[in-house]
Amino acid sequence: MPKCYVCRAKPGSIKVIDDAKQCKGCGQYYHASCADRAAVNVQGAYVPCCGNGNNTGKVVSQKLNASTSGNSTSVTRKQAMKVKATPADTGIGADEEDVESLDPSIKKLWGLIRDKFNRLESKVDGFSESIELVNDRIDVIESRIDNIEESVSKIDSSALFNEVSERFKREKNFIIFNMSDSINAVKEDLSVVQNLFNQFDDELPFSLSDIKVVRLGMKFVEGKVKPLKVILGCADHVHWVYRNKARIGDGKLVIKSDMTKAQLDELQKVKDELKIRSESEENLSIKFINHIPTIVAVRAKTDDDSRKKKEDTNDLILQKDSLSEVDDE
Repeated sequence: MPKCYVCRAKPGSIKVIDDAKQCKGCGQYYHASCADRAAVNVQGAYVPCCGNGNNTGKVVSQKLNASTSGNSTSVTRKQAMKVKATPADTGIGADEEDVESLDPSIKKLWGLIRDKFNRLESKVDGFSESIELVNDRIDVIESRIDNIEESVSKIDSSALFNEVSERFKREKNFIIFNMSDSINAVKEDLSVVQNLFNQFDDELPFSLSDIKVVRLGMKFVEGKVKPLKVILGCADHVHWVYRNKARIGDGKLVIKSDMTKAQLDELQKVKDELKIRSESEENLSIKFINHIPTIVAVRAKTDDDSRKKKEDTNDLILQKDSLSEVDDE
């Protein structure tokens, strides 16, 4: 079924018998509501497709009928744009003999009118090409929207809800790596973490009694240091820790966000992409923008930058290993 010329509704939305209206000039289809809002020119044709001209719409309609005779398919918008009214069709191109017989002043006026019409026709041709490009672009956008709608329909809403819920809970946590472990970790870890924040005194935005700690991974193993998860009252307190992490501990501790498995997988994909792009591009790095890992251009790398990148890679491996151990339990 045809598309509405005004709103470009998808095929099948117009019932030809019940709901459609056709332009008297070119035969284009309109929704009844769209037709009611469209202006009409002096020939009774709709202005959106046939314009305001005195008889151009009628000529285009005749040419369309001739070019589509024997074909029951409705005329498309692109077909309508390709059919143009010529000067002879509209009465502008009179016979040369008739023009020569006119009074000189009228001949001069006639020449001016004809030149102006030719310039106007050239501009209309340019507009037609531009409109055709716009139509092609609209078709591409519609195709992309269809693809997006199809992708959205395939999303597992339950899994998405669980992921969002899990990320919300983890916003109140952060993870400390390289903190010494012991068999009596439950009490000792809490005391060690509280001592780390004692130095901030009144600057601390939360109470030490609100801190909770959990060792990740399996039970205590001699010689193996497991990551420590620290749980605070809200995400704002965790953000404060991130801003001041350089002042916490003796410089050996590494503080990272508590990411879900999906977040870790996404970060690894971005790291893999960075590795590939770094072969042909320079000064690229990963920056978290609105909590999303994104590759950005940075200043030229230094030795310190390279050392920090190696540490971050090791931290990611440690965090993934810890999550794997938790899953095994």
